[in-house]
Amino acid sequence: LKLSKEQIQNLGLTIETPLPLPVQKAAEEALKNSLAPLQKDLQPQGALIAADPATGEIKAFVGGTDYYKTPFNRGLHALRQPGSAFKPFVYLAALEAGYTLASTVPCQAVSFPVEGKEYQPRDYGNRPYHGRELTLREALATSCNIVAVTLHQRLGLDPTVNMARRLGITSALAPNLSLALGTSEVTPLELLQAYLPLANGGQTASLHAVKRIYNAEGRLIWERKPRSRQVLDSRIA
Repeated sequence: LKLSKEQIQNLGLTIETPLPLPVQKAAEEALKNSLAPLQKDLQPQGALIAADPATGEIKAFVGGTDYYKTPFNRGLHALRQPGSAFKPFVYLAALEAGYTLASTVPCQAVSFPVEGKEYQPRDYGNRPYHGRELTLREALATSCNIVAVTLHQRLGLDPTVNMARRLGITSALAPNLSLALGTSEVTPLELLQAYLPLANGGQTASLHAVKRIYNAEGRLIWERKPRSRQVLDSRIA
């Protein structure tokens, strides 16, 4: 069903969404309260999206603190570096390639030659290296940058990119070593889409905010059919 903006506004349609009002209000309050400590010196903004991983139904969507002051929808359109939130795609690619959660990778000073230069990943805040082997489980839990980049390099870069693509990342991803640390920008919506299979046994469903549409006479003219597909082995998820 394809309707123009004018038709949606003028045809007297009733559009049913999966967003429960109490959940939406709770999301708005959560974003507001999270940003409140920063209000004195800054004018912070943010977004919050919550969804049912089994169905892809969006349960709450907040694109900013005040639509009338700033109608820009950050949940849909704000490209930001996901940082460590991108690391699971590296680990998923590693598990698919034959690593296990008990496999170990050293966390120590390391450098990789990149275009005639040396790339030396460090942990956040230049924390000291662990100086020992970490299991993949431990490395992910402690968000170790060294292990994430090392795994990404060992895999050959493409598997991480392909994994993120398969799960739902659509923005441009630079096939470089720092991608493991989330340096390519994505939107909150696509990051959420890519996380759904982790909470749903490896199955994904498209995120959506409309369930049914009725015409002015109350007749059902469109209904979303539930669709899901397996994008990950359930054991890996």
